[in-house]
Amino acid sequence: MIDILNFTVWEKIIYTLIVTHITIVAVTVFLHRSQAHKSLELSPILNHFFRFWLWLTTSMGTKEWVSVHRKHHAKCETEEDPHSPVTKGIYHILFLGVHYYRTESHVKETIEKYGMGTPDDWLENNLYSKYKYRAVIALLPINIILFGFSGILIWLTQMLWIPIWAAGVINGLGHWWGYRTFATKDTSTNISPWGIIIGGEELHNNHHAFPRSAKMSYKKGEFDMGWMYIKIFEYFGLAKVIERSPVPEPSAHNFILSEVFSVKMRILRKYEKLVMKKVAQLECDNTILDKSFENSGGKFREWWTRDKDILAEDCVKYLNEVLSSKKQMAKIYEMRTKLINAWQGMGFSVNERIILLNNWCNEAEKLGNAYIDSFVIYLRKKIPSNSIL
Repeated sequence: MIDILNFTVWEKIIYTLIVTHITIVAVTVFLHRSQAHKSLELSPILNHFFRFWLWLTTSMGTKEWVSVHRKHHAKCETEEDPHSPVTKGIYHILFLGVHYYRTESHVKETIEKYGMGTPDDWLENNLYSKYKYRAVIALLPINIILFGFSGILIWLTQMLWIPIWAAGVINGLGHWWGYRTFATKDTSTNISPWGIIIGGEELHNNHHAFPRSAKMSYKKGEFDMGWMYIKIFEYFGLAKVIERSPVPEPSAHNFILSEVFSVKMRILRKYEKLVMKKVAQLECDNTILDKSFENSGGKFREWWTRDKDILAEDCVKYLNEVLSSKKQMAKIYEMRTKLINAWQGMGFSVNERIILLNNWCNEAEKLGNAYIDSFVIYLRKKIPSNSIL
């Protein structure tokens, strides 16, 4: 069998890692951040390179990918979400995620509604879209000629790389397992603080908190490799960042800033972590805490901190049963809703919002719960004590 390059085993492995990594960069920088969310602009050179590379190695069309992803954000965790483990089950998305993507990418209404602003030039209409699968098919004999029998394995790895890591891991585990920095409406999680293997997409909760941000890392210790490449491209004049959402610390000063939304999500997350989970551990035995449904987004100890409207019907039923017998937990859950409501309506004046938060603290203190008392002390330090208007 022909083996033009005559690479050693290790050289072939290194080559495979390099080409699959380029594919990851193309997906996260070009498809995701530039095309789907318009958080940065890329030079024509990079745009055409990434389009060609994705056509050659994945057969994914820009418009189809962008449309499916935008619909995911618009309909997140609902029955209309193209790939939510909450509605379809974690194992379905983890192992069959590419199937759900392919199915949705053929829905004409989805493409027309969510595919605006994607490439619509001669190359797209006469090459990339018209001959979608010919490039990946042609890549197989090319790999065999270059690497011999190993070329088949390299080709299979290239074909499976995105279905496994993006369609499976990100769309599946990214809404089921990991840590949450922000209390977003959905079940998104950060799989890892080091976004290396999937180019920063591991920081999925951060992304759902600020979809329009070109940068996905926020906390100290988090690393977004996609952002690293963006800064390199920007340095050489090949990219321009359009939006990078700031994340102010939950300080008293930031309660009066327009970016209060990020403060809200971080403080709500702290309430879930320091109050709700600890009360659950105190009130429930392991039978309840370890209770899990396939599409729940984890065990009970995790998903009882979520809004009921994003939980599956069987999860809501079980949650209601637990809360009906655990009055303290029911009150803690109710106070979470009231804490959210204290931020609702950005038309509230600063003084009105301060009053609402202080009223929440006064009500919370009456519960006589040590965990919520500690949280109230923390929250009061963040609320301006004097009127500022």
